[in-house]
Amino acid sequence: MSLDATALFAATQALGLALWASLAVLNNVQDFQGAAAAVGRTLSMAPLAEAPAIDTPLRRRAIRSPLLHRLGLLGVVLLQFVAAAALWTGCALWATHGTRVPALPWFDLGLAALSAAVLAMLLGGLATAYWIRQEALQQTHFLLLLWILATFGVLHWGVAA
Repeated sequence: MSLDATALFAATQALGLALWASLAVLNNVQDFQGAAAAVGRTLSMAPLAEAPAIDTPLRRRAIRSPLLHRLGLLGVVLLQFVAAAALWTGCALWATHGTRVPALPWFDLGLAALSAAVLAMLLGGLATAYWIRQEALQQTHFLLLLWILATFGVLHWGVAA
């Protein structure tokens, strides 16, 4: 397989996101209880109760059910798993065929699943006002989404339809 600079960059992004999604799944599975507790902290709006407490009507939207915290995390982990599997499949197809064309549907599926996982985190955080005390977490979610969008563009750049 011969790679020009653009293809090398695209391959790096595809492999990077495949690895990122794989590590996210591994981390969440290995410490599911800890990850569920972190999700629960955000969804229950616990940071808003910390001193100095922020009294806002938004706190009525707090989700305090540990079952819902675990189910939300499970949904995100499943999306991350689909993303990792699809992205690795795309990378393997690209390496096997020497062109991105047969890999693109797999890359698209992986990026769609990963963006759905990140959007779920963004929307869960938005619903529970995490921008007030967890702005770094929100910024991380936005940056992940931007990375996914940029990777979509890079993977499709220069590929004939």
